This record gives sequence, structure tokens and C-alpha cells, in this order.
Amino acid sequence: EPKLRSGMQQNDVERYGPTYIEETSNGEIHIRVNVSGGQNDLGVYICALESWAIPRYSLNLIGYVRTTKVEGFTFVPVSVGVGGYSANDSSIADSTIHFGYLCTGTNWPQRSSYAAFDIFYRV
Repeated sequence: EPKLRSGMQQNDVERYGPTYIEETSNGEIHIRVNVSGGQNDLGVYICALESWAIPRYSLNLIGYVRTTKVEGFTFVPVSVGVGGYSANDSSIADSTIHFGYLCTGTNWPQRSSYAAFDIFYRV
């Protein structure tokens, strides 16, 4: 289990399981995020990636967060930044994605309690 950052904590592990990073097959990475607390700003560190889970290029993937802030919705989509090696090149890097980290992206301020989702990508 990765060390969570920015004040984020594991959310109801007994019911939903912990945040973790695993390689499910040759080169396919699965990250389970289940967090509460912490900051909702853009570009906030969720956790560090394992060295074997760092992609060549940075990625913007989609997760979901629990909300009470949007009428008629209990979950809303958010972007999640996966900091790949391209994050080291300031000429092409997204300033909200940090090399070697999983980071919050757009729409995270809508989170009212927890974020629980799975993301998959290849390295």
C-alpha cells in the first residue's frame, strides 16, 4: 500500500479495501484509490507511484468522487493525473501532474467525502 499524501487517509478499508498499486499482467498497472480527507485542489499529491508503475508519458485518467455539492448526483467524474517520465520535460509537461505521483485533477473540489475508483494503464 502506498503512503498517502496531502492529508488523505484510507477510507473504510474493511468495506471497500485499501488504496494499492499492482501490476496485473505484463506491463498493465492497476491502481485502486479509496481515500477520504485531504485537499481537493488541482495538482494535489495523492500518493507516490512505485518505480515500476511510472508510465513513459503522463496520463489524465477518470475516477469518481462522492459528492453532495451537485444537485441530483451522488458521484461525479474527476480527472486523475499519473505522472510519467514526460512530466520531467517542462516544455511539454502539464503543471498539475508531477513525475512519479498520482495527483488530483479537474473537478476534485466537488468531492464532499471520499474518492473510490480503479484506474488501469500500461507501462
